[in-house]
Amino acid sequence: MVLFFLQALNHCADNGGYLADVVDQAENDWIKGVLNAINPQDGTDYYLGAQDKGDGLGMNWISGMAITFNDFVDGEPAGNSYLHMDYDRGFRWNTKNDDDQVGAMHFL
Repeated sequence: MVLFFLQALNHCADNGGYLADVVDQAENDWIKGVLNAINPQDGTDYYLGAQDKGDGLGMNWISGMAITFNDFVDGEPAGNSYLHMDYDRGFRWNTKNDDDQVGAMHFL
């Protein structure tokens, strides 16, 4: 399913889940493993549950947790609004604006 960020956020909530907060390397590796298994070649990126609201606080998890672990590609976060796992960069973290549609992986 390919969605804009707020659509992805609402889709997850409507189905009893949430966009992922990745808190450590083990969780990041597990999610990458799942994405590589279900999405080995189609090039879909996947949103994570973080955004930069433009309030001067930078990128933060929507849950309110601080981002203490990260897997950003070089040069990120670059001031774009939404965080995703970038297929073309081995599912490392990158940011996008809301005019980009990507996949949504939600957790229950």
